[in-house]
Amino acid sequence: MPFEENIKKFTENIPEKMKHIKSEDGTINALINPFLDLLGYDITDPKEVEYQYDVNIELGVPKLNKKGKIDIIILNNTNKPEIIIECKKIKKKLTKKDETQLRSYYNIIDNCRLAILTNGIIYKFFTNTDKLMDRTPFLEIDLRNLSKVDISELEMFTKEKYNSKNLENIVMNNKIRNQLNKEFEHPSDDFVKIIAKKVDNGVMNKNKIIKYRRIIKNNLKIISNEKSEPNYEFEMKFRGFNEEEENKFIKLYNKLPEKFKDNEFIENTTIIKINKGEKIPKNSLYIYSSTTNPVEEIMIKYLRKYAKGYETDFIKIKSVKSNDSMRIYKICRRFVAYLNNRKLTKEEKKLLDKIFSEQ
Repeated sequence: MPFEENIKKFTENIPEKMKHIKSEDGTINALINPFLDLLGYDITDPKEVEYQYDVNIELGVPKLNKKGKIDIIILNNTNKPEIIIECKKIKKKLTKKDETQLRSYYNIIDNCRLAILTNGIIYKFFTNTDKLMDRTPFLEIDLRNLSKVDISELEMFTKEKYNSKNLENIVMNNKIRNQLNKEFEHPSDDFVKIIAKKVDNGVMNKNKIIKYRRIIKNNLKIISNEKSEPNYEFEMKFRGFNEEEENKFIKLYNKLPEKFKDNEFIENTTIIKINKGEKIPKNSLYIYSSTTNPVEEIMIKYLRKYAKGYETDFIKIKSVKSNDSMRIYKICRRFVAYLNNRKLTKEEKKLLDKIFSEQ
């Protein structure tokens, strides 16, 4: 079976396993070991995979030296550590402190090129610069949300394909991609000057850089949108809205079937969290509380026109008892279920079809 099919099948079982895992050992046994097996490593062969590998951490002063144990190491053909893995309990957030722990192990293992920090779901991949482990992962993957690029890169870490050349290519590709993404999000002065000088022979002063940065940024987004489907442009400002919520919002919007969309772009939209008592600005999508599902806000945007006498207070449907508002809210929740691959009942489907056929 191709690697892509195997990894997709593996990730489908993650939500169910998560319900029953209570410890770090449970995480290793239920998620990390099967993942290594999927990559082609024989977790039962001590010549290939070793657990609780003893190391001596020297801190410069003999009295401060200490012993440590690396959770998992993968050995090369000469029985030397090639990959080290630091494991944490599922649902534990991977912190800088965890990265420091991994770094202390990595920096004393000769010839080791790859270090991995994981909680069984999130995998952070590190390599080295000048023999010391980098402080930033060159790759971070969430098994619950794999792109085709993620799958392609994971395949390079299989036993069959992993080697120093492939690792070097992955590291370089990701570093360049990350830098390009930064330039897309906020073009640097140097980047702006390179492009602007192609169309402007004048002196590149501060005001010109600001002007061209805005133009370049807008055109980069247009180019990006032209190469992606569906062709919706997102120029959003976020306040109190974390990256995970932002990504979820955009992905769920893109998953909406065409019949549930109008033709407008979401442009210059402010997505904010509104606390009780705060004035709600117009022409915005609102996150009323920290527990509100972003996709519900999407649906409110497209459903609110059907609520009689709609005004800005409609967003407060969680705290009002208007029949119309609550009816629309329930429809939003049903549609969330639809987006999450729960089949609609005949009654729900009939209701949704009736509402959206009016568009």
